[in-house]
Amino acid sequence: MNDEILKECRQAKERLVVLFGDVDALMDFMMKRREQRIKQGMQYADFSPYRKKKQENSDFSTPPNTQSQP
Repeated sequence: MNDEILKECRQAKERLVVLFGDVDALMDFMMKRREQRIKQGMQYADFSPYRKKKQENSDFSTPPNTQSQP
């Protein structure tokens, strides 16, 4: 499975190189741009499936609020 993920990442990088040229320079540019926007107060949504799973797992460790709302 890890080999499959690595292969997909390499293929994606190759596609980006074809589209944009140097991927590392593109990533540096995008990260600097993101940092500038964060400093200006822009907030980013986090759609990472890993973090979503992690949050769901932590939700199970805390008891749900069982009080009813009037």
